Amino acid sequence: MTTRDLGTRGGRWRGAVAALLFAIALGLAPTAPAQAAGDSGTSSGAAMQAAAWLASIPYGAAKLVYAISGGVIGGITYVLSGGNKQAADAVWIPSLYGDYIITPAQLRGQEPIHFVGRENPPPPPAQSAPATGSSPAGASSYPMQQPNEPPAQ
Repeated sequence: MTTRDLGTRGGRWRGAVAALLFAIALGLAPTAPAQAAGDSGTSSGAAMQAAAWLASIPYGAAKLVYAISGGVIGGITYVLSGGNKQAADAVWIPSLYGDYIITPAQLRGQEPIHFVGRENPPPPPAQSAPATGSSPAGASSYPMQQPNEPPAQ
């Protein structure tokens, strides 16, 4: 064995320990949403919790790699753009925000999974009665732009 082989094996060992600690942390994190929903005592709730835990391992690892890469690339963007935070945020926000674990509600389709993050996610749709007005049902409440008009600022 050469010293180069020992350095590579030591790096792999540290990576394996880090992955094991990450998996343990992911295994502990998703238990709260299922217990809060009150379905962890049922067999289907336990199965869904186990499935969420198993899905969180590869998903969380991929998200973590994406977030770390985005953090580094966003930092490089910040430096190379002369300290332009808006340019760096264009990289940081999608990579650092978002979901890092999968919950049972996401597996059931009750909540969306956000791999790519947004700074201000849209509010959930209101469950109230539709407002009366001149716009037809299902019409957007945002003002429409004419094709020849410049965008509003």
